[in-house]
Amino acid sequence: PKIPSSAPPVDCLTPSGCLFCAQQRDIDSQDHIWSLATFRQLKSLDLNRQGTSKSKSAQQEHPAEAVIARVTEKLNYISASSPRRSEWVEEALLRVAEGRYHPSWAGLIESL
Repeated sequence: PKIPSSAPPVDCLTPSGCLFCAQQRDIDSQDHIWSLATFRQLKSLDLNRQGTSKSKSAQQEHPAEAVIARVTEKLNYISASSPRRSEWVEEALLRVAEGRYHPSWAGLIESL
């Protein structure tokens, strides 16, 4: 019920749609956290490519903004859940800031 109206439809086919599913569970691993952080970077780049974050006709939030907010929420929650996971999140964010992207998303980011 708290899914933003601009969020992508919930589905099992796309990573963005999966983020808003009530059945979605994060994997308890550093690799998964790195993948989430990299996916957030990809969505940020997608949003920046659009030139504007608001739809000109509806003046509503771009779907990528909802995805970015959801991933940020997840990273914050995971970081606060334990000292070990907090280290994973810090490491993942450092890697992304250095341009070291998770292999699942690196090719797409590099193509942008």
